Amino acid sequence: VSTLSTGESVPPESPMRMFLLAAASGAMAATATACAKLAMRGGLRLDLGVLLYGVSFLLANIIMWLLFGRALAASPNAVIPMSINTCTNILISGIAGRTLFNEALTPSWLAGVALMSMGMYVLRAEDARHTEKEAAPADVTRQRASHVT
Repeated sequence: VSTLSTGESVPPESPMRMFLLAAASGAMAATATACAKLAMRGGLRLDLGVLLYGVSFLLANIIMWLLFGRALAASPNAVIPMSINTCTNILISGIAGRTLFNEALTPSWLAGVALMSMGMYVLRAEDARHTEKEAAPADVTRQRASHVT
């Protein structure tokens, strides 16, 4: 629990909320990538489709940054939402590439996604362990204070 400058306590953000915001920002990043690729598939000629995909690209990026900023604000550190965002982005980009553009999902791509997911898990586990170590001295101090009174 953190405190505001007025002394009021602020409850910590829900980890699920942070996860959902980070995953949604990754999905919007993948959407922006797909829109850019769709806009450029006909070359550099300018038509209504290119314009619509271009505007969609910009909107998806704006929404992605808004969601990512909220995920960062809801997280105790930047590593967690960045990892979730990146993994979600790559996973959805791969699925979109396969479905929209008939791109192959090679074994090396699948292995890369698996390794990134495992890395995200390791980072999260390490962060949780580090957070527990920081919280432990505060708990001991509170226990000692409660025994004194």
